[in-house]
Amino acid sequence: MLKKEGRMKKKEGRRKKEEGKITNSPLPTPRYQLPVTNSQLPPPRYQFPIPDMNMVGQLLDRRYRVVQILSSGAFGQTYLAVDTRRPGNPQCVVKQLRPPSNTSTVLKTAYRLFKQEAEILEKLGKHDQIPFLLAYFEETNQFYLVEEFVPGHALNREIVAGQPWREERVLDLLEEVLQLLAFVHSQGVIHRDVNPSNLIRRKPDGKLVLIDFGSVKEVANQVSEHDTEFPRTIATGTPAYMPIEQFQGNPQFSSDLYAVGMMAVQAITGLPGTDLPKLQDPSPSHTGEIVWRNRAQCSVGLANIIDKMVCHQFGKRYQSAEEVLESLSKLRHRQEPGNKAHKKSISPSLLSSDSISSRLGTRFWWVILAGFGAAIFLI
Repeated sequence: MLKKEGRMKKKEGRRKKEEGKITNSPLPTPRYQLPVTNSQLPPPRYQFPIPDMNMVGQLLDRRYRVVQILSSGAFGQTYLAVDTRRPGNPQCVVKQLRPPSNTSTVLKTAYRLFKQEAEILEKLGKHDQIPFLLAYFEETNQFYLVEEFVPGHALNREIVAGQPWREERVLDLLEEVLQLLAFVHSQGVIHRDVNPSNLIRRKPDGKLVLIDFGSVKEVANQVSEHDTEFPRTIATGTPAYMPIEQFQGNPQFSSDLYAVGMMAVQAITGLPGTDLPKLQDPSPSHTGEIVWRNRAQCSVGLANIIDKMVCHQFGKRYQSAEEVLESLSKLRHRQEPGNKAHKKSISPSLLSSDSISSRLGTRFWWVILAGFGAAIFLI
């Protein structure tokens, strides 16, 4: 009888232990999570798939042999490939778009949207500083874009943490990228992912080339709206360079201008890209504005232009790339050597409380000495 009761107690103990394991086990944490930029905006979550290394060496469309996997994300993979049907097997970039599911409705919608975006990219590729679209095709229920390969290096190799740029260099960067965006926006396209990694310094001539348009990635989001079985919400872009309306799925033309402004902040302050979200207004009112002037040395004119580019409310930003370029042109004119306009500048040292107090202290002693000297003269 005692043995039977002992066995029952052991069995009961094991049952409780197993129940404890089940009820107390925490949910798995996503590997990737966008930062919260607004208390009312929950960050979208997505666990990126592991790159399919088996693709290396594969032949796509019986023509493009995959040489290397360049990137892997929520929407598919990007490959470096060679075109086996052209003399010399030139390199090209093949981008895969993976639909959220393989249902007939989703695939039809995906193909229609994908074709529209491919035609837009083909039109954009006529610009000298945008990769030319060579081809697009469908294979095994997945969609592929083939673009020209741009030899060079990404701009993030030039914008290095701890090495702030001179104002003149920042102005050159702003003007070149904004001229590119003026063309892109004139075609009715929002890039959605302007950041240093998506600007390539082309080897032959040193010009910047704008790559990786987020509009194609947006196809996956639009397709998911028609897919009730696998719904998803993913904000397209790179978090550190995205304004609040883009996080909310409502990108504007000025969203691209915000991204360029954040690049300028990164370059002129020498801050790493990962620290950019920390520049948001830390005051209790939390306006969402970017507070960066105390970390940079530049003219007030340039600071004002950047502030308007990265304004939290998109309605108060510049509304076109041409508008920013006009402001930059006026700033250049005021800064010309022959121009008598006074060039005001801001400096971190001027904003330091220690430096201010030391200057006030020095002025105080000069006043005391002057008064003392006047008293002696009168006596």
